[in-house]
Parts: sequence; structure tokens; C-alpha cells
Amino acid sequence: MKYLKFFPVYKNNALSIKGYEKDQLGRARYLMNKGTIVKDDYLSLFDLKINQIGKEYDLLANNMSWEIVSERFVDACGEDIKQNIQFIEFPISAFYSQSINRYYLVNVLNLLDCVDLSQSQVAWSENDVGKKYISNFYKTVFYMEKIPLDTHIFRIQIYPWGLFISEHMQKRLRAAKITGYGVKTDF
Repeated sequence: MKYLKFFPVYKNNALSIKGYEKDQLGRARYLMNKGTIVKDDYLSLFDLKINQIGKEYDLLANNMSWEIVSERFVDACGEDIKQNIQFIEFPISAFYSQSINRYYLVNVLNLLDCVDLSQSQVAWSENDVGKKYISNFYKTVFYMEKIPLDTHIFRIQIYPWGLFISEHMQKRLRAAKITGYGVKTDF
């Protein structure tokens, strides 16, 4: 099976997420990249405001780098894909107006150790205490045998900010005319 890098296309209606303390932000980013179920009540601390009223996209770009998707997106996934995602209802409002359509935060539960670092091209950085970490992937090569055959969406353990989808999932999203996202085949 072939996999694609999945990302939001930044449009005028990107979200601005406010109402959190710095430590809450770090904890929330950490929780969303663990591959485990997150309690809905923790995320209610965040106040989501859409920057501009206009066309509502199915994937909303935002300053937290979270995948925030519409109900249409959820429906397009199908049950086989939904089993590996926690969809957390996330109320969003437009500045100066009431709530807009129902949106969900995507918590991907598949966190795989499947990257062939010897074949991948990565940028390494160092933190404050001298520990090295991957700060970016320029080319990602997978050990395909480490990805279960029925996997349609996943993050990678060594760099959980990236999100990858199968061609099968991409076809479903296209058929449903889902908006606001892009994919890269050479990553």
C-alpha cells in the first residue's frame, strides 16, 4: 500500500486557538501526539475562534498544528478508518457570531515505529540539555513490513507531528469532495 503525507492547506479562515496557558499548550500538544485516547474535558479549556467568516473547509488550519475536521470529513472516513481515530467534538465560533458547523479534533491512535532512518533524509537539532532530536523530515522512507496492512492513517513515533494516510483514504476523501487539505507523494 502507498502512503501520502497529509497536511492542511492554509486558507483565510485559519483558526486562532486562544484561552490557554503556556503549560496547557505544551501538555495538549504532547497528548495529541501520544497515540492514546484523550479525555474530552481537558480540551474544553481551549477557546476556538475562526479568523474570518467565509467558506467553511473540512480541514481547518490552526496555530496548534492540530487536524480539526468537519462532520463531513468524519463521515467520509468510514468505519474501517474511524477505528484508528478518536474524534473529539470541538466547538468553534466565529468572531462576533454564534457557533459554526460541528467540528472535531482528530486524535490518531496509530503511532508506528516504521521509519528507515538510514534511507530517510532528516534535519537534527539539539535541545537545551544537548539531547539530539529530529526537527524535520525532508524524505521519509518506511519499513513497509512494520505497517499493518489495514492501516489507513498513522503518525510516526520518532516525529509524531507528521500525519500519513493511505491512497485508499485519499480516494474516500476525494469522492466526498473534502476540502482544506493537501497530500504529498514524495516526502
